[in-house]
Amino acid sequence: MTERIEAFDCHVHAGLAEPADALTPPPIEALARRLSAAGVSQAVIFAPNLRGGYRVANDEVLRIAAADPARWVPFLRMRSARPHPFGRRRRWLKRLGFDATAGTDEYAASELATLLASGGFRGVKLNLAADGMPAGDSLDLLARDRVPVLLHTGEGIDRGEVEEEFLRRGIPTILAHMGTYPLRRREAAGWLALLEKYPNAYVDTAGVFFGHVLQEACRRFPLRVLFGTDAPAFDPCVGRAAIDALDLDDAARERVLRGNLRDLLSQNPTERHR
Repeated sequence: MTERIEAFDCHVHAGLAEPADALTPPPIEALARRLSAAGVSQAVIFAPNLRGGYRVANDEVLRIAAADPARWVPFLRMRSARPHPFGRRRRWLKRLGFDATAGTDEYAASELATLLASGGFRGVKLNLAADGMPAGDSLDLLARDRVPVLLHTGEGIDRGEVEEEFLRRGIPTILAHMGTYPLRRREAAGWLALLEKYPNAYVDTAGVFFGHVLQEACRRFPLRVLFGTDAPAFDPCVGRAAIDALDLDDAARERVLRGNLRDLLSQNPTERHR
C-alpha cells in the first residue's frame, strides 16, 4: 500500500471569531489535531468573517503562526470601502446620491505592502461579498509583487468582476470552492474556464464534494488545483476523503495535496528572502 501523502491545506480559518458564531474555530491545538487526523501537516490560516474589521484578528493569526511556523502559514484579511459587485452598484448608487467609493479601506496600500513584505503575512484572503473590493492601488500592489490571493467564490460573487479586477491584472488568484459555494455544481464550468484563459488562475477544493467536478479539474489543470478543506466549517477528513477517492496517480495526487501550493507560494518574490 502506498504511503499516505502529507497534505498542505490552503484554506483554514483560525483564531478570533464573532461571538456565538457556529463556525468559530476551536483552540489552535484542537484544530491542529483535526487537521492531523486528515493527514494535513501544513495549512494556510486566516481569520473567519468579521463585521468589525480584521486588525486584531490578523495579529492573532500572526501569533499562532509564529508559535509554529512549520505548520501554519498566515494570510491577511481586510475590509474595503468599495462594494462588490462594484460595476453593478456604481450607477444606481450614484443616482441615489451615494458615493460608491466613500469610506476608507482598513489597510492603505502602503501599509499592506509593509505587512506583506516584512510583517509575516504570505498572502491575502478576500471575501468580496462580505468585505468589499480592495482599492485599485492595493490590487496593483498584489499584482506587482505576485502576492497569492485566496478569493471566495460562489453565491454573491460576480465572475466578470473577478476576471477584470484580479485575473487581468495578473494577480495569482486561487478561486476558492471552484465557484460552487454552496453546492452550486453547475457554476463550476464557468469558473474553470477562467483557468483556460489565465495562467495566474488557480482553484481550491474546499467545500467541493462533487466527484466529477474534482476529477475534471484535476485532469484539465493538474498544476493549478490546490487542496483545501475550509476547516472548521467542513471536517478536514471529509475534504481529504474526496481527494483520496479520485482516480489519480501518486504524482498527480501529490501535486494537488501539497506540491502546487508550495510552488505557488514560492513564486512570491518576498518568499525567496524568508
